[in-house]
Amino acid sequence: MRIAVIGDYESSQYRDMLERVKIIFPGENVLDLSCYTGDWKKKADARLEAIFSSHLVIICADWDRFTDVKIDITRAQKFNKECLIDIDGRFLSFPEYGRKW
Repeated sequence: MRIAVIGDYESSQYRDMLERVKIIFPGENVLDLSCYTGDWKKKADARLEAIFSSHLVIICADWDRFTDVKIDITRAQKFNKECLIDIDGRFLSFPEYGRKW
């Protein structure tokens, strides 16, 4: 299974979340979307392709603070990907997240 991790791609919190996902889902192909380089268009296109090819998308808790993250979430939803939001170390689905907040 391919898992895309969406978050503030330049932060240490993103790196921590990426490592937690690799531990929680051992043996799965965890996609680090921060590794894409080039101009903003090439980065956005590469992230789009990674999201499209993933089976599961995990989103950082502070997703609402970053434009790139909002765009990537919108793309994941457009492709009907299963999305989980990392809240206090737990991965909540959108309905669970909505009931909690």
